[in-house]
Amino acid sequence: MKAFMMHVYMWVICVYLLVMCLGGVVVSVMVYDCVCVVVCGGVSCCVCLIGLQPWQGSAFNLDETNVLKKNGENGSLFGFSLAMHHQLKPTEQQFLLVGAPRTKAFPSQKEKITGGLFRCKFTTQTNDCERIPVDTEGSKPLDGEDHREDQWLGVRVQSQRPGGKVVVCAHRFQHWIYENQLLLGRCFMLDENLKTLDWKNFCRSRPKSKDLFGYCQQGLSVAFTKDNDYIVFGAPGAYDWKGTVRMEPVDDLYLENYETGDQNAYNEDLIPVGISSYLGFALDSGMNLIKKGERIIVAGAPRSNLSGEVLLLKDDPTGGKRTLNILDVLKGPGLASSFGYSLTVLDLNADG
Repeated sequence: MKAFMMHVYMWVICVYLLVMCLGGVVVSVMVYDCVCVVVCGGVSCCVCLIGLQPWQGSAFNLDETNVLKKNGENGSLFGFSLAMHHQLKPTEQQFLLVGAPRTKAFPSQKEKITGGLFRCKFTTQTNDCERIPVDTEGSKPLDGEDHREDQWLGVRVQSQRPGGKVVVCAHRFQHWIYENQLLLGRCFMLDENLKTLDWKNFCRSRPKSKDLFGYCQQGLSVAFTKDNDYIVFGAPGAYDWKGTVRMEPVDDLYLENYETGDQNAYNEDLIPVGISSYLGFALDSGMNLIKKGERIIVAGAPRSNLSGEVLLLKDDPTGGKRTLNILDVLKGPGLASSFGYSLTVLDLNADG
């Protein structure tokens, strides 16, 4: 009863705050458990109560005057993706990684537009960002031809941890073989000093038909797991755009790979969503979402079930399948809402 009365009391405070700013335009009144927020006429007031004890809260506006601004090349989509990176060796420094997926190609390449990755230091200068040499080679005919034109390198960039690795992706990278133009996508792994180590393209050696892996678009989303053991790739174009999610070890090669359905079966019936669901369009992970210490992959499928869904997945090594099994599904709020188009995992109450 006391807890109920405290919630009633909080509502009274909210109404009072609302009345106090009737002179302005009321934007919103929100109550979430212990938090009431009233926004009106550009004023934001926050009152927070935790249990029976008052807790001092605060609100702020973003400073639009004293900002650090970084400029990119016109038309390059500079800032399409961002990641903070903390380098420890050879010298410790922190900087901002910026993806610009419509940046012009390097002079060594015959393509015109390839996309790129930039490193920006935290200075007051606006034009001091440095381009990182990633994927600088020209296309070479091997068992086909790698096609980099308009590949959107920089569509996603992620940093693993302080002193960790960086991944940057190009989801529109193509491999042309005979008359097939395969839209595979790929990602580049960089060390903490932003030197290229390797590239990842798990669809390249698989069956090339449209209803399997011919249009994977790997790298439209990518994430490091919170325990730093794995990297997770989204390929929303696989299996006739059902999409798939694949988890690979970052360093420890004794760890296994995992994938939605079964990484060895290539059976679209094992993918837990329908055609054109775009599973893997957005990705993140958490360690304590359902059970303490349990690693969970969170994957968006923004066209699943007509409204979009978010799947909570867990790696399962039983039976030799090494699958990512569904633990729970969050449903979209309405038709064509694209629920799961973007997502992030946060620990709001700091309980680990």
